Amino acid sequence: MHYDILLRFYQYLKERFPLRDFIPLSAVFAVTVGVCVQVGIYGYVKSLWSISAGFFAFLLFLLRLRLFDEFKDFEHDSLYYFTRPVPRGLITLQELKLFILLALCMEILLAISKGDSSLILFFLALIYSLLMFKEFFVKKWLRQHFTTYIIVHEILVFPLFFYIFSLNGMPVAYIGQIYFWVLALFFGCQLFLLEVARKIRPIELEIPSRDTYTAQYGVKRASVLVICLGIIVILLKVFVEKAIYGKISLLNYLPLSILIIFVYTVSHFFRHPDTIYAKKILYVSILFNLVIDLVLVTPLFFK
Repeated sequence: MHYDILLRFYQYLKERFPLRDFIPLSAVFAVTVGVCVQVGIYGYVKSLWSISAGFFAFLLFLLRLRLFDEFKDFEHDSLYYFTRPVPRGLITLQELKLFILLALCMEILLAISKGDSSLILFFLALIYSLLMFKEFFVKKWLRQHFTTYIIVHEILVFPLFFYIFSLNGMPVAYIGQIYFWVLALFFGCQLFLLEVARKIRPIELEIPSRDTYTAQYGVKRASVLVICLGIIVILLKVFVEKAIYGKISLLNYLPLSILIIFVYTVSHFFRHPDTIYAKKILYVSILFNLVIDLVLVTPLFFK
């Protein structure tokens, strides 16, 4: 029986939280966060274990958010996405509660292992994620106001990344420093860019649920949104880089080159919204974020 539920949960992960995607994503963010925070505080990379802790913390947090979504979106998914694992009966909500509890226990143990600051900031991030789970107790109203819904959910990046920062040595007392707010915004915008790029579709593939950015904003405004996010990520990267180095790296031509390709891809989708270019927007977004982080992190190892 226990073996059966593990097999079904593994299939659930393949469909709803593919580890082949989320493990590399978590690794890139963990390394970039760890290096930027540790070099910013100590002047060098002090602890690889702290970077590893950030990786597991980030991965577990994202997994728990996905599991939370299965509960709050159950009615929506049953109506519009009935082939997903939970609506079709592959695994039940009751069974997923066990995995939420397991993930939460692992998160708490990880936070405790890194000291008081990590534990405090973890619980702040946890409380905000629980408010998101309850949709701030105004579910119906919030779902009728898409932009507000997105904003209050994206705010989570601040307590989440402050928690990851604390695993890399940032004490609670450092929260007031502008550097860490910009750093959290930098990573948050990267995640938001991926989220928007993932939910861009050509008109013929939109469904009645209207849960994509193109459905809510239209092709034009959704295209402008992803381009603006790309530009913002570049600008925030320059700020972070200058805060650490005191100068701007010549390697910035690499992300700028990818940004040009990105803008071209989005522009082509805007003129001819089809499935091929919708997918290309996501692929180029992933490449753009990867190059941004590599260009930022690589020189810091030699600082």
